[in-house]
Amino acid sequence: MKTLKELEDEAKGLLAQHRAGTLTSEQLPRLKALPNEIAAAKAHAAKAAEAEQMLAALDGGHDPRPGAAGVKTGPRLSRAVFAKAALDVAKKMTTTGAGQIEAKSPLGTTYTAPLAGLAVVAATEDLTARNVVGRLTLVERAERHYSYVRQTAVENNAAVVPEGQLKPTSTFRVEQVPAQLHVVAHLSEPVDQMVLEDLPTVAQLVQDTMLRGVLNAVDDQLITGTGVAQLTGLDNTSGVLVVPHTGTPLNTIRRAITALRVNGTVPDTLVLHPSDYEAIETTTLTTGAYLLESGPVNLGAGTLWGVPVVQSTSVAVGQAYALDSKQLTLSTDTQGIRVAASNTSGDDFERNRVRFRVEGRFNLDVLQPSAVARVDLTAA
Repeated sequence: MKTLKELEDEAKGLLAQHRAGTLTSEQLPRLKALPNEIAAAKAHAAKAAEAEQMLAALDGGHDPRPGAAGVKTGPRLSRAVFAKAALDVAKKMTTTGAGQIEAKSPLGTTYTAPLAGLAVVAATEDLTARNVVGRLTLVERAERHYSYVRQTAVENNAAVVPEGQLKPTSTFRVEQVPAQLHVVAHLSEPVDQMVLEDLPTVAQLVQDTMLRGVLNAVDDQLITGTGVAQLTGLDNTSGVLVVPHTGTPLNTIRRAITALRVNGTVPDTLVLHPSDYEAIETTTLTTGAYLLESGPVNLGAGTLWGVPVVQSTSVAVGQAYALDSKQLTLSTDTQGIRVAASNTSGDDFERNRVRFRVEGRFNLDVLQPSAVARVDLTAA
């Protein structure tokens, strides 16, 4: 498809030939068709400009952090950053009839929780309540293979030193960790293009479901990834604190929070399986009354002992994590989430069907393993 400028240049050339009397009969139909093509191109350009304005407005609170060359550090990730790209792809697919269209979503846009979402999304949810990815800072990597610095030991011996006396030495050990981004992707089943044209909400439903699927898959990898052709999840990260079961799940979680604080980190996230969180929420006092607001469980705020809870099915029942999320980052590439639509697979073109593909590249970087506590909620 030609750009707006190319169409306008072609029109100017044909008009010049017409005025000079050199326009051929074969060129005349093309000259008559160009006004409609130029109008359509202008409409597409207007939609693109409107989308850029929306994203620029949403990016007003962006606070990029300084990093090494080729590394861009941004805010936390949310499903809302994906929505616009996916729906735009579906719209372009139905309005232009192109065989394959691909778009990307910016991952460097700040969204606060609870998510307000974009105008194209009928409803959104607070991902920080159900996905670990919503709690991590995002880092854009210029290359698939990269390395990051991991802190392995810290011993602070700073003290008041009398004049002329030897200063104490603190220990600060780090290691360089080689890492790489891993593709997380899936395809949709064929969707009738006429349905997409007649019912725009179908495109929204498809993108919403597929984007949630990518987020959930990344979430699984953040916890259970083996490190063999996968991300290395927290289950398989060495150096994390291990907190054994003590008394009750509530008491054990409180011990984990203390362990992290004693270690010099600030726990700001608890990750529990929904079943375990239900058991804690329904804990009763000796009087039979629920703890809820009267104790360590704050139902309205979604916290335990003042720390926000992420309910994730990625963590095993009977196990939990307490962590300082500032000591973990989620790496991705500079392209963001790729959302593509195509009607060129198999006999999709003949059957007027469209397939969607959603994918991205990710890796978990644990900057300080001792900022993570693996918690056993059940007695041995």
